[in-house]
Amino acid sequence: MAGTVLGVGAGVFILALLWVAVLLLCVLLSRASGMVSSVAFPASW
Repeated sequence: MAGTVLGVGAGVFILALLWVAVLLLCVLLSRASGMVSSVAFPASW
């Protein structure tokens, strides 16, 4: 049973890490969108 981590399979562990990464990404994007909306973009575009 070398493929088990904390008593669960490697696939379950990878899915848990992926889920946490997606949640962190959503939090960062929500904060970034709030910051971007408060910043005035230059008109040189």
